[in-house]
Amino acid sequence: GAVTTLAEGVRQGQAGPAFSPDGRYVAFGHAVDRSEDLFVMDLETGERWALTATSEAEETVLWSPDGSHVAYADATGLWALPVSEGRPTGPARLVRRGELWPNAWREHGFYYTLENSLTKGYRIPVDPRNGQVRGAWESLELPTPTLRNVRMTWAPDMSRFAVAGWSDGMIHLVEGERVTSYPVGLEVLPSNLWWSEDGGEVFY
Repeated sequence: GAVTTLAEGVRQGQAGPAFSPDGRYVAFGHAVDRSEDLFVMDLETGERWALTATSEAEETVLWSPDGSHVAYADATGLWALPVSEGRPTGPARLVRRGELWPNAWREHGFYYTLENSLTKGYRIPVDPRNGQVRGAWESLELPTPTLRNVRMTWAPDMSRFAVAGWSDGMIHLVEGERVTSYPVGLEVLPSNLWWSEDGGEVFY
């Protein structure tokens, strides 16, 4: 089918896009009148509305598995915004303060990384109903401790993750203690990583 432009002038590094679990909506960051906020678009009608209107630039948006919340990060911390039919239904709730980036929100947990340019990762099980930590932090030994601007993302079943940086031209797949590395070239700067829904491919 034809390519559809959702928004003009969206700069690299802004949030999204993130599609709702039912595929009806897409959330993304967009700069309007010098303010960078989150917007949602109805993919059937093309209608668009704002999710946030704050002084902070939102980053890295994702949906809860049931579509009832949108999580995002800004300079103050990690937030969860209640939504219905893609529209906000109340104020955003602060999940955790600090420089954080949400990675995945599954039925069994909410996962995020500490800092954007990380050299060490942690898996922190969080109750998606109240945002409270519900278990011990698990340290993830990344295979690339000297990389700059490292990005990582979890596989859909949370059994493994992919990690890439800007300084070795590789994408590394980590499953337990096994690391498989694939060269993508030093001319490539993988700024984002996604797994396919079946876990069979990594996009960058």
